[in-house]
This record gives sequence, C-alpha cells and structure tokens, in this order.
Amino acid sequence: MSVVADWRQRWSRWRRARTLERRPIPDELWQSTLERFSFLGDRNADAVGRLRELATLFLQLTRERGLDTGLTAGTPVVPVIVGSSVKALHLSRALFDHGINVQPIIYPAVEDHAARLRFFINCTHTEEQIRFAVDTVASEFAKIKEMVAQ
Repeated sequence: MSVVADWRQRWSRWRRARTLERRPIPDELWQSTLERFSFLGDRNADAVGRLRELATLFLQLTRERGLDTGLTAGTPVVPVIVGSSVKALHLSRALFDHGINVQPIIYPAVEDHAARLRFFINCTHTEEQIRFAVDTVASEFAKIKEMVAQ
C-alpha cells in the first residue's frame, strides 16, 4: 500500500470515528479559538459554554448528514463545502427562502470546486434552530445536486 493510500485510509477511519459519537470540542482547540476571537472573552462563561455546545452540535449534525465540513474543528464558524459556485448560490438562495441567512463563498474567493456556505454559530441560537438549519441544508442540497445532475 502506498504512503498516500495508507494515510487516506487512516484519515478516513479517524473521520468516521469522530462522526459516530458526539464529542465536545477539545479544550486546547477551544482555547485557541478563544484567543483568535478575542471578543469572546468579553462574554460570560455561560454564553461561551453555550456557544461551544452549539458549535459542536452543528458540526456533529452536518457530518452525520454527510455534509462536507472539510477539516473544521473547534470553531463556531463552519463551512459546508458544496463543490461548485453554482450550487453554492442556489443553496444559499434556497436556505434564504426557509429563513436561513448564510452567504456563499464562491470563485474567485475560493476555487470553484471548493465553493461553500459559511455558517456562523452564536450563543443565541437554539438547538432547534441548529437542527432545522442542518436538516434544511441537507434536504435542499440533495435537491440541488439532483437538479444539477440532470
């Protein structure tokens, strides 16, 4: 087995293991996030803890639904990579029609195959809103993939 194939196999196993159970964002990674987003330090501990829970939930649910979040971990900013600028634009519009405001990141900001929607989770979201958003993304994205394939 080549080095690349071995690495890919180990990475796939690791990724599957991460998506099979809900794990909180590791403390080291969370502290790094707090340092990068210094304004979070101004929030009370309950709000920051709530943000951590919601970001973990969003990431877990997107991965359970088979949505590509890349290598994202430990941050309340989560991309959903859709694979083309056209799909990203259509999905962003469809989500807007459902009351979900998420902006597409498209070519030339990223390569076309890396086009994505970037979600910003905050501590005022509810678990119901997170679940609704992920379910809606998954169902609308499936419709768009089907439409583009035709």
